Amino acid sequence: MVDIPLEKEQYPLAPSVNKKPIFIRLVLATRVVSSDTQAEYVSLAFAIVGIIASVFLFSNSGVTQQKPTATAVEQMNQFMTTNPSGR
Repeated sequence: MVDIPLEKEQYPLAPSVNKKPIFIRLVLATRVVSSDTQAEYVSLAFAIVGIIASVFLFSNSGVTQQKPTATAVEQMNQFMTTNPSGR
């Protein structure tokens, strides 16, 4: 077999697209921060605050039952002895 040298064609490289995430672009558009790194820190802080808020809201959303006071128990017992049918 004969070795045929193949020439590698040089294709022009596609222009690199520096597409930033939408949230980073929104933070940069507010002009509060000036660099991508600062915008990433702001988005990280926003995510952490959101996670803490959701944990707080969901952990306190359960219905808690309070124990009845002694006077309430006495009133219930008194009601049940005077009305055995519960009406």
